[in-house]
Amino acid sequence: MEYNDKQIQIMETAEILFAEKGFNGTSVRDIAEKANVNLAMISYYFGSKDKLLEALFGYRGEYFKLKLETIIENKELSSLEKIDILIDHYIEKIMQQQCFSRIMVREQVLNHTGITAELIFQMKKRNQELISKLIHQGQK
Repeated sequence: MEYNDKQIQIMETAEILFAEKGFNGTSVRDIAEKANVNLAMISYYFGSKDKLLEALFGYRGEYFKLKLETIIENKELSSLEKIDILIDHYIEKIMQQQCFSRIMVREQVLNHTGITAELIFQMKKRNQELISKLIHQGQK
């Protein structure tokens, strides 16, 4: 999904607050104040805090998924080169998206049920399937 600048601003602000306070410790009002937007704008764009979190996971997860698919489909690279690029990209992702990484770690430790746990599970499952595909290519 394509997001406009205001939606990205809201998601990135929510990401920072979720990393600092946790999902349950952050209110929509906190996000609106920190993002300097009207509270109604968050409801207009996302509908709810849960839907905002889903959008954030989609926004962050889609880029990594596309990167994995691009690596896998590259016919010019050997399987070992693909694994090297994947590892480099993963480390880069953790370093550049520290707030999102903190959300992932915190929510996996604290919440084993609910929307966040399901979003994390789906993201990990999708990435694991792509990495398995890459490994199988290398085994062939």
